[in-house]
Amino acid sequence: MADIAETTARLERLRSAGPDPTRKPARSLSGGATAKASDPGRRPTLHLKNPPSLSAPAPAAARWKCKPCGTLFQVDESLAATEVVRCPACNARLGRAGQFRVETGDTPGVRARLVQQ
Repeated sequence: MADIAETTARLERLRSAGPDPTRKPARSLSGGATAKASDPGRRPTLHLKNPPSLSAPAPAAARWKCKPCGTLFQVDESLAATEVVRCPACNARLGRAGQFRVETGDTPGVRARLVQQ
């Protein structure tokens, strides 16, 4: 009986004293519930030890459209300027690789159109 009386007296003293000034207020969660003050906050953001460099991406290769059949293709940059470029679908001779390296797209003798990107 003495234990119950002591516990009741201590509980009444705590209620009359108000909230503990050393205790942090409870945080509100999205569901309306509250978290305990002893719960840790957000986890720290992880960082890479060796992050990749943020250099500009390589420019996209020019895409061409075969005039005879309409197939889209790209001319390999490693080809020599005098090598013949053929359509991968219809095997039509479209021109020389050096003619496809012009940026404007209006190249005489080329049987392909530069596709806008």
